[in-house]
Amino acid sequence: MLVALRALVNGMFVGLEDRSTTLVTKASSIGMPQTFELVDRGGQKIALRSTDNGKFVRADDGSTKQLCADRDIPQDWETFEKVDLGGQKIGLRCVANGKFVCAENAGVKPLIANRAAAGDWEAFHLVRLDAMVALRSMANNAFVGQQVASTSLIAKTTNVTPETFEVVGLGGQRIALRSNAKGKFVCAEEGGTKPLGATRDAVYGWETFEKVDLGSNKFGLRASTNGKFVCAEDAGAKPLIANRDAARGWETFEFVPRFSPAVHGFKFQNDGFANDFIPALNVRTDALCGGMAYAALDYFFSKMPIPDQPFRPASQTTLRAYIYDRQVASIMDNLDKWSEYVTGVAVGLRNTEFFNWGISSRIAELRYFLDQGIPCVICLMGGHGWGHQVVAYSYTMGRYDGNLGNYVEDFKIHVYDPNFHDPKQTIVADRARGAFRREGFAVSEDWLTYFVDTKYHTQKPPTIANATYPYDGLIYELVLLFCTGSDDLRGGNDNINLTVNLLDGSQQTYNNINSGGRWVVGSKEYAQVVLQRPIRQDQLRNLMINATFGGGPSPDNWEMMSLEIFKRGGGFFTSIKTINAKRFMFGDRVLIAPINDLPSLGLSVAVHLQGFGDQAFRADEFAGTRGQSRQLEGFAITFSSPIAGLGMEYFAHLQFVGDTAWMPHGSFCGTRGEGRRVEGFGIRLTGPLAGSYDVEYMAYIQNIGDTLFVKNGVFCGTRGQGLRVEGIQVRVLKKQ
Repeated sequence: MLVALRALVNGMFVGLEDRSTTLVTKASSIGMPQTFELVDRGGQKIALRSTDNGKFVRADDGSTKQLCADRDIPQDWETFEKVDLGGQKIGLRCVANGKFVCAENAGVKPLIANRAAAGDWEAFHLVRLDAMVALRSMANNAFVGQQVASTSLIAKTTNVTPETFEVVGLGGQRIALRSNAKGKFVCAEEGGTKPLGATRDAVYGWETFEKVDLGSNKFGLRASTNGKFVCAEDAGAKPLIANRDAARGWETFEFVPRFSPAVHGFKFQNDGFANDFIPALNVRTDALCGGMAYAALDYFFSKMPIPDQPFRPASQTTLRAYIYDRQVASIMDNLDKWSEYVTGVAVGLRNTEFFNWGISSRIAELRYFLDQGIPCVICLMGGHGWGHQVVAYSYTMGRYDGNLGNYVEDFKIHVYDPNFHDPKQTIVADRARGAFRREGFAVSEDWLTYFVDTKYHTQKPPTIANATYPYDGLIYELVLLFCTGSDDLRGGNDNINLTVNLLDGSQQTYNNINSGGRWVVGSKEYAQVVLQRPIRQDQLRNLMINATFGGGPSPDNWEMMSLEIFKRGGGFFTSIKTINAKRFMFGDRVLIAPINDLPSLGLSVAVHLQGFGDQAFRADEFAGTRGQSRQLEGFAITFSSPIAGLGMEYFAHLQFVGDTAWMPHGSFCGTRGEGRRVEGFGIRLTGPLAGSYDVEYMAYIQNIGDTLFVKNGVFCGTRGQGLRVEGIQVRVLKKQ
């Protein structure tokens, strides 16, 4: 459940301060920094995870240290008891030290858990973001808002600021309504004898209403204080007042869910999509803002939970394909308008006309939807012919009348912008620049104008199961971000396999983690791997990335510029490792990404190579060649620093000879000067300490390339196929 916290002492929302981890009460509205996931810890105990950075809030010696959101797992310092202070006010008492969280110095200083008792500075409202609605009167089909120059609530379309309310359940059919703008509860003033207003910090009798079902999702609101129904007096011409004995037309209302970027927007950004539009011609497109806007509305109108994954969906996945299809629809359905703007911008003679449309006639189109509580897509057109699509969910007119007069700077459009980590953005009109821009940005893209997408129609989106992992600190998913350079990954038959190697020697293998998809030049693609069984991070030894390139006249190559490895579990999605560039080729198809790799014992590895003779290498170093058609004809392995009680022996499968006998370490196994290739081999440890170590080894084999690592005597290579070994790699590791 997503929530926000509002401090009663100053009416401001709790959030992260300026992209830091410190919690303060300074925000007048709710964005990503002010949004938290509430995690039930049993009884009245909760934990709060910031949606801004994915970390849990902790107190951590609250006598001196401020509250911060910087922990992956909720334990005692990250657990708070929700204490009922009456009237829907709560205090948060840290379980670790028994102290209440305080908005220090009336909210001027950061939050700290250091108070023995709860007073005004320690009182908060817990705001459920999924309970935000607008209240529409059936008397005139208008939304309820605050009357200009008054505290009274009224259902009118003019001279009123529409309100969003949180519906607070009080048990049974009893509810309270809390204004999102003011943070105050709606009150039947003076026991119902005066108009309703959002004026109270707490809920008692005057702030309690019974929701009476009238059918067809309509209801009446009966004030508990006098038993009278709330009425949009004089068909909405006068303020709301609780003065009717029965509910008829003027006393009938409905709740309209409000679009909230924090709840209904995607948790990933439109910041790295690369779409393989026409693979045969290498034609690609970037960005899916329109697809994300359309898809977000599809989930909202279909009343389906939006997928909660915090990373872009990978190519070939259901969600990626759906967003892409909706992107195409968002463009094709509006080709006439896009064409008009692109043509006009190219000529450059209509820029002022386009801007004036946005502050006059386009406002009427926008209000047609938003005044009905219907979020809509707006399409922004830049001065260089490029466009951007966002979801508009509310607006502010202020003193501006929409007729090209004064105070145009008061006009604001509140939008969900998929390009931003905090998707709650505001678009403002800048008359001096003749353009629209994002509010609060020193440098912002300029758009000449916008149009309202009236062609959007809801489609039922795919059901994507959201992660429900327990908060136990275990890793349930590995998510790999691959950055491709100047040589693409073909996909099809040329794919990527993953082996997860654990310190206990066990493995988890996942084939084709790119789902057969092509990763185009310059792309950044995620691969999501749900583990066969969850693990701790300290159990991870390494990840082995293996490309499945085949041989032949034109084998594939793939340039990986970087790899970032993320872990995902209950309440966390965190980067754990970054790997530098590697070029994958038919002869070099394996990458080992160490996580908690153990240091290998020192070895000296000597190999006899065709045309080179004896060559010396070290432990864990590839000994030989790749792709040079140069056969390995023998090898010898010794411990650099002998360990008492630990020995080694090995054998080889030789051309025209077959398997040799097992030979002790230090012995040369193979031939010199006979031109006889090694086709396979095995290595095992001996002595009393052999059970405490593993010997691991792999080979590069003609027409096959790199094998996987095998260990402890398992044969590595081929028999009877006439394939040469061209190089080997050996290491000895202590078992965990």
